[in-house]
Amino acid sequence: MTEVDAPAGWETELFGQALASAPSVLNTQPWTLRVRPDRVELSERTDVVLPFHDPTGRDRTISCGAAAVNLELALRAVGRSVRRTLSPEPEEPTLRVRFDLVGRADPTVTERALHAAVPRRGSHRAPFAARPVPEATVADLVAAAGAEDVWIHPVAGDAELEALADQLSAAGRAYRGDEGYQRELALWTVRDENHRRHGAGVARSSMLATGRSVPSAGIVRPRTEVPDRADLVENLRRERMLLSGTDTDDASAHLRAGAALQRVWLTAVAAGLAGAVQTQPLQLPRIRTELARRFGFDGYLQTLFRVGHPVGRPPASPRRSLGDVLHREP
Repeated sequence: MTEVDAPAGWETELFGQALASAPSVLNTQPWTLRVRPDRVELSERTDVVLPFHDPTGRDRTISCGAAAVNLELALRAVGRSVRRTLSPEPEEPTLRVRFDLVGRADPTVTERALHAAVPRRGSHRAPFAARPVPEATVADLVAAAGAEDVWIHPVAGDAELEALADQLSAAGRAYRGDEGYQRELALWTVRDENHRRHGAGVARSSMLATGRSVPSAGIVRPRTEVPDRADLVENLRRERMLLSGTDTDDASAHLRAGAALQRVWLTAVAAGLAGAVQTQPLQLPRIRTELARRFGFDGYLQTLFRVGHPVGRPPASPRRSLGDVLHREP
């Protein structure tokens, strides 16, 4: 989409914050927004291609689903009633979500809390504090995903931790030696002082070089040390890992998985927690299949989400200008 002037007034702040605070694969922000008098449309940018990190485009669509939740909460926060439709036009395959503005109604208490958490959400790739996440909070996170018809499985017990550690280790070793993956990661790694110029990519300061980066950051560099099972399990005990999945594996399922992820994430932030998503291990078909087998899942795994008590704040991420992603029609 060609760059256009960003709209003035409430729309600039409303949509700007919603999109600037949404997570996406390698912070590519693969979306464009069209604002019409009676509806808002979110489309997927197919010019953002990650052949090694996201070969099928699944994570790109999941990212659009997460951004859609932010947009819906923003509209609800200003009292707009909306009707959401996923993949609304078969003849427009890049149009992912349409919000029809159908009236006015005050936001609920939950909607207000989630909207307030939007600007506080960030990818916490560092290790968490050694404090357990309350089981009541875990139940709230599971319930948040259920609103999108996505199931969540909280990893618990030694057997499940060991099964997860085995697959994370295998994925870490595979990506550490993948030259194409490493070149692509380097291209999308941005020095902190160049955030404004690039507008997209992963901040270099957010990457860890220690062995903990395999379970905690989900980003594997050539010199990342992959710990053995015992160390990896011990690292995983510091946090709570949630596996999410859907019964189908089409674009609609990926959008719902992204929406569920963001609702879970915002619910965690509203409860004083922090989180980070991992999808890279699931891009390896053998890892995705083996995890589903080891955990007894009949559906399709979509995301791994780690949650815990934060230590410090994650660094700011680059962001595209609003004019680069938004088009407003009179």
